[in-house]
Amino acid sequence: MNYLIPAWSTDLKTWAIARRSTNRKLEFDDTINQARMFNQVGVATTLLVPVYFPNYRHFALRQQLTGVPVVNLFDYLQGIPEDLPSQPLDPRNFAWPTDADFVYTPEKVLVYRQGRQYARLNFGQEGNLLTIEKFDAEAQLTTILWLDDRGFLSRVDDYQAGELVQVNYLDVAGKVQLQIKADGSVTFLGAGRLGVKQENFPSLTALMTTLFKRYLHTYVQKTDRLILAFALGINQTLGSLIAPHQLVVSLFGDRAPVSIGLPLAKKARLTLVDQDALKQALADAGAQHILEIPPFDTRLGLGISNQQKGLEIFCLVDGLSDADVTKVLEQVLPIIIANPLVEFTCASYHYQDYTVKARLQSMLMTVQANHDWQVKFTFEASKNDGENQLTPTPKQRYLSFKFLNSENTVIQDLQPVRLILNLGPTPDLFLQIAAISAGIPQVLTVPSQYVEAGKNGQIVNDLTTLPQVINYYLGGLRHWNEALMYTANQIKKYTGPTIVKQILAAISDDFPGNEKEGT
Repeated sequence: MNYLIPAWSTDLKTWAIARRSTNRKLEFDDTINQARMFNQVGVATTLLVPVYFPNYRHFALRQQLTGVPVVNLFDYLQGIPEDLPSQPLDPRNFAWPTDADFVYTPEKVLVYRQGRQYARLNFGQEGNLLTIEKFDAEAQLTTILWLDDRGFLSRVDDYQAGELVQVNYLDVAGKVQLQIKADGSVTFLGAGRLGVKQENFPSLTALMTTLFKRYLHTYVQKTDRLILAFALGINQTLGSLIAPHQLVVSLFGDRAPVSIGLPLAKKARLTLVDQDALKQALADAGAQHILEIPPFDTRLGLGISNQQKGLEIFCLVDGLSDADVTKVLEQVLPIIIANPLVEFTCASYHYQDYTVKARLQSMLMTVQANHDWQVKFTFEASKNDGENQLTPTPKQRYLSFKFLNSENTVIQDLQPVRLILNLGPTPDLFLQIAAISAGIPQVLTVPSQYVEAGKNGQIVNDLTTLPQVINYYLGGLRHWNEALMYTANQIKKYTGPTIVKQILAAISDDFPGNEKEGT
C-alpha cells in the first residue's frame, strides 16, 4: 500500500485547509497527480489527509480524485463513519428569524434584520455551503458554523467582542469531540473512543501528532510506503515521525526551500523532485536516492492553432522584471506590425493583482513613445470594441491579457496558441507540461528537461534574439510541425503509467542505496 500525504496546509496552529489566499488559484500539485496516476494504473493507494478539510468531496470532484480512497485524520478524530452518505444542505431549511431579509450575491448570501447584518453565508465554487457567520447588534462576529459537504455541522467557532474564544469539533450527531480554547489548549473528549489515555493536550499539534503515530501503528504495515509532499509546518512535523525505510519525500517547485527539506531528504528512502535545479541542489548538499520525474502526467490533446488564420504568441509575464517585459515588447511588436496575422497575449496567474494589466499598459506606452511606429498598440479595448475583437485595424492593434485562475483556464487558453514564451528565470512547470500536451513549441531562457532546443522549442540566452525564434516557428508550418511530431514521440515519457513505473522501481530495493535502508 502507498499512502500519499498532501501539503494542503502548513498551519500548525489550526491544522485546517487554508482559505484561498494565494495569488495562484491553481489547486493542482504533485500529490493530486500522484494519486490520479497510481489509481489509474491500479496500484493500491490511499490519500492520508492530515488537515481539517470539510469540503474535500467537492475538491476531489474538481480534481478527479473521487475514485481514490481517502482517510482524513479529522474524521478519525471526530468519529465520522467512513461510509457516511452525503446529503445536500439547503440554507433555506435552517431556522431563520421571521424578519430576516436575504441579499444574494454571486458568492455569498447576506442576511439582515432591521437593516443590520445578522449573518453571512459563504459558498464554494460549486455553490455548496461552506460557512455561516453570525454577527451581533454591533456587527461584531459571534459565531462561525462550518458545514461538512456530507451534510452536517462539523465545527463551531465562538467569538466574544470579535475575538476567538473557543472552537468545537462535532460528530455527526452534533456532540463535541474536540474543544480548543483561545490559548490553544485542547480537550479531546473523544479520547476514550480511540483508546487514547490522555484527554488534555497543550496544543492541537500535540494531539494530531499523537493521532498520527497511533494511525501509523494501527493501520500502516511495515511494507507500506508513505509519500510525503514536503512543506513547512505540518508535513515537516509528520515527516519526522515516519520510519526512514517507509518515507518517500516529494519536493515540488518552490513550495519550501531546499535547505529546509534537506534533513528529510537525507532520511528518506527516496526523494522525488520535479526540476533539475532541485536535484542538483540536494545532491550537492549530500542527499542521495533522488529521482527526477514530472509532477504532471500528459495526454496529447492537440490545440487548434494550425486550423486558424491567426498566429497567437502566448507570453507568461510572471517572474519577468519590468525591463524584461519591455524588452519582450520591443522584440514582438515589430513582428506584429510586419504581419497582421500575428496576435500577442500576455497572461498572469496573479488573478488578485489587478495592477498587472495596468503595469503592462504603462510599459507598452513607454515602448511606443520610443519608436515611431505607425501602428498603435493597447491592452485596453475601446468602449466600442469588445475584448474579444480579433479584426486588426491599420492604425491600432489590441493586445490581449488574461488571468489564469484554474488548470482548465490554462488548457483552454492554449488551444489557439502557436508559440509559448515562458521566459521567467524559473519557467512555469504547469505551463511547460500543458504545452507538451497541446503540442505547442515553447521558448525558455533556462534549460529544462521538458524542452530540447531545436526539437520542441528553443532556449534563448538573450531576449533580443526572440525575433529569429518567433519567425522560425511562425514563418510557416514546417518547423512548427517538426516540433509537434517530436513532442508526440516523446510524450510517452511523461504519461502516468511510465511515471508510476519509475517511482515504484525507485522505491524498491533495486534502486541503488535503498537496500541499505532495510525493510
